[in-house]
Amino acid sequence: MKKLVLLFSTAMAVLALLHPAKAFAYNCEIDLYAAASEKKLDSGIGFHCKGTVDISAIFSQEFKECNSTKLYSFELQNLAYNPYTTQRYGALLRIKKEHFFCDMTLYAGTLRYGGSYSLLKNPCLASSSALHSLTFLPCGIRTALPAFSSARQMESIAIKTPVFSGVYFENGTHSWSIYKSFSHISVAVSGAEFIYGRKKSKSWFPKERYFAEKKYASYDAELCFATHGSPVRSVLTSCNAAGIIENPFGGLEKSFLWARTQNAIRMNNLVIQTAAFHSWSPLMTLPSGSKCGTSWQFMLNPKVILHPQDGTFRLGFSVQKNEKVKTSIPHDDYDEFIFKCEACYTCSKTKIDMSYSAAHSEKTEKMTYKAKASASHTFTHVSFNSSVASTFYTDKTTLTVSESMSTSTNPSLALKVSDSFTYKNGIYDGATISGAATIIFKSSHAKWYGKINVSTRF
Repeated sequence: MKKLVLLFSTAMAVLALLHPAKAFAYNCEIDLYAAASEKKLDSGIGFHCKGTVDISAIFSQEFKECNSTKLYSFELQNLAYNPYTTQRYGALLRIKKEHFFCDMTLYAGTLRYGGSYSLLKNPCLASSSALHSLTFLPCGIRTALPAFSSARQMESIAIKTPVFSGVYFENGTHSWSIYKSFSHISVAVSGAEFIYGRKKSKSWFPKERYFAEKKYASYDAELCFATHGSPVRSVLTSCNAAGIIENPFGGLEKSFLWARTQNAIRMNNLVIQTAAFHSWSPLMTLPSGSKCGTSWQFMLNPKVILHPQDGTFRLGFSVQKNEKVKTSIPHDDYDEFIFKCEACYTCSKTKIDMSYSAAHSEKTEKMTYKAKASASHTFTHVSFNSSVASTFYTDKTTLTVSESMSTSTNPSLALKVSDSFTYKNGIYDGATISGAATIIFKSSHAKWYGKINVSTRF
């Protein structure tokens, strides 16, 4: 796979040299990342460099008026031998239909995937912020180059056209999606293969049934639509999906079925969002290899948006109920309840955000509380942000205080310091102090990032 990625990048460079005046206008995007961390001390140093260079200006002035764009990035391998390091790299090439029969984007590297691919891996509803907004997005697999803080993914190559996207991973699995978007409607059919299994237990009475590690399939169908009350504001937004996951003990003939829906209704300053998920087999095995353990999920999220003077005030409440099933024997039913409240005020230079959440599980009969408050203000060339967050468990409390500062000059600088204190049964149990410094330099055609992270526990 690495040879394929190198071949992909080399082919783009050769094409640039052989056909500078015919094929494409160019942008070269350099995206380098390397990080080293000592596991025991949890401290490390990271470096990230990303730049865009307009090569088209080198060849001809006419390229500046061309809309076709080609982007690619180079691979950083000098720390690959170190078990304490992580590398991320990616490349993409965009081709306009003026030079091909359709618009096309090619990807290679340790890429990130979302959209339909996330649903195929785990269709359950995630607990989101009380101010989260449901937006109308086209169905299908969404592909992106790796980010500085993202976890390293498998190496893969991908292709995306206006109606089809496909992915091939280094372990031999693949994913695909066929989709079509209209003015207010988007539909898609997607599928993927995942490799997982469960090892044989040495116990006389194993808690989990063994099944071989091999490729298992997952498929889904999606329908999203939005109705507009004005040219720019939708009154109703709805995203719906249903799918099947291959049963390791029965194949596709006895597949696990699931369905989910997410909806948002806007009436002037009031937004009401609802969501639901149902699995006909709550003990189905997800592509991660673990059991789902969820039969029903319901979520209600009303929000109020006001515009006092020059600012915006948002207040949201979220209530979610999860009907769960124990994945171990006996498979008893139990419920989980999650409540969230968040308020945010934003004006031209100031932002204040406060949130609170509480969660209760009948399985453990324990409560978890979280509270956070943050404030930021922007001056002419400097921005400051302060936040305080606390998490309360039954016997454990965590308090985190963060301070950050960033400049809008060139080069710009961003600094962040975070202190996290842990208490168990009211007794101090340790602390973690972390810091980060990021410097960004912009030129006429390039943007470079450098970042250092340091973290220690005591």
